Amino acid sequence: MNRAVPRENRLHGNPLYPFASYEVNEISGILFDCHWHEELELLLGIEGCAQLQVGDDEYTLQAGEALFINSGEVHAGYSVGDAPCKVLALVFHPSLLQSSTYDVIQDRYLDPLLKQQYQTPVYLADNEEWKKQIIALIREIARDNRERVPAYELATKAKLSLIFAIVLAHSKRLEGGRSHSRRSHKADRLKHVLQYIHTHYQESIRLKDLAETVNMSEEHFCRFFKQMTKKSPVAYMNHYRMQKAAQLLADTDRKIVEIAMEVGFESISYFISVFKKEFNTTPNQFRKNGSWERSEV
Repeated sequence: MNRAVPRENRLHGNPLYPFASYEVNEISGILFDCHWHEELELLLGIEGCAQLQVGDDEYTLQAGEALFINSGEVHAGYSVGDAPCKVLALVFHPSLLQSSTYDVIQDRYLDPLLKQQYQTPVYLADNEEWKKQIIALIREIARDNRERVPAYELATKAKLSLIFAIVLAHSKRLEGGRSHSRRSHKADRLKHVLQYIHTHYQESIRLKDLAETVNMSEEHFCRFFKQMTKKSPVAYMNHYRMQKAAQLLADTDRKIVEIAMEVGFESISYFISVFKKEFNTTPNQFRKNGSWERSEV
């Protein structure tokens, strides 16, 4: 089971080639938790059925269908039913499409896209020829990068540019520089809460602290958070802390009690209990196995 880590500052790819392709698998549960990043993202259903949340909106993604997620959009993914679910994600920084100097492409298309000045299609089924073309290009890009075909980086940039040429040809440009954003007030509040958790996860975080960041009562906040993330605040914090703990177990030889304290647990027994629930193994055995696969989309 590969789960995404909501670490929005992570670099996908490398500075010279800020692109990464992932396949996220899940039988029943979370494909990737609520998170956001500067990168643009194209998702393609490979197998099964997934429920995708983008801002306040939800989409059902079947095999062969695609979804576009703009920079900064809060998004999450969940498998539907008991059948295996697999989603392909292409994640890339906008700089991959930019030229070395400011040009007409950036002025007319890329900057307005990133500023949400286009009403772009999000859900891309294969019911129209232009959508089928985008889906085919997504498959080609994934294959090119997987097989490292000659000049795959150049081909990827060209094909991504073509995808967005098609997307913007079927988008509405808003007049007067107005911004159309799926990032509603609720989504912005959620981003604020998640940022607080990501910054303070090493400390003791009370429910009251989280509720106060968005000026809500604790009861209202719990309903809001569960509606937006499909998790309670405590479950989300524990999952995030466990991902950080797993990283430390895999990458360092620090004592388990030190790692527990590092990720915000004061009780080693509670840390081990939560860890076993998350990974179906103890921290010691996890470290011995040394086979943690992270998929961050």
